[in-house]
Amino acid sequence: MHQTVIGLETRKQLEKADAEADVVVGCIAGFSFPFVADKLTGKNRKRKRRTIVFNLCGHGFLDLSAYEAYLAGKLQDHEYPVEQVQEALRHLPRVE
Repeated sequence: MHQTVIGLETRKQLEKADAEADVVVGCIAGFSFPFVADKLTGKNRKRKRRTIVFNLCGHGFLDLSAYEAYLAGKLQDHEYPVEQVQEALRHLPRVE
């Protein structure tokens, strides 16, 4: 249920931006439930502008051994240096 709340919050943010989700990508199904409901009830309007919405969460590992390490308290945290984060942000497109 808590992942559905994230989908509902995302849908509200899209409404504020006068946008709709044309493509929904998520690693947890609950995130997509509000968008599936919109599709099934015909709430989506057709627009020229296309929007991709994604919710990829977790610590970045997609294998079960990472979860075993986490549960055993052996998963190591990794922090990116602030300089690398700032450099990556400089390359993002400007959105108005």
